[in-house]
Amino acid sequence: MYAATHPLDPEVRNGLSGPELGKEIHIGEDVWIAGNVTVLPGIKVGKGVVLGAGSVVTKDVAPYTVVVGNPARFVKKIDCRVADDYYGRLEQEASPQGSKLAETLESKGTSSMSSTE
Repeated sequence: MYAATHPLDPEVRNGLSGPELGKEIHIGEDVWIAGNVTVLPGIKVGKGVVLGAGSVVTKDVAPYTVVVGNPARFVKKIDCRVADDYYGRLEQEASPQGSKLAETLESKGTSSMSSTE
């Protein structure tokens, strides 16, 4: 899937005569996209994600999470066997100094959608 975008500068945009660009949108397997969801250009949505109704997705979404709102924010991790296997592997790959799950989620673009915002 692709989404259209254009330059912000009005002189470059030049009404309808200026350039229009397309950026890819990547949607993982088994993603539930509720009604009226907007996904901006260049976004990656991970496997097993739920995008709540009316959400505007402005940043990449980590696998097996629920995001809602405008802008879309992280609500919770989806608890299921497949998600547990996925996050269990991430924890096993972390250093012996403790779990680095939060750091891994941040590196995958979830930091901006943390539950503390």
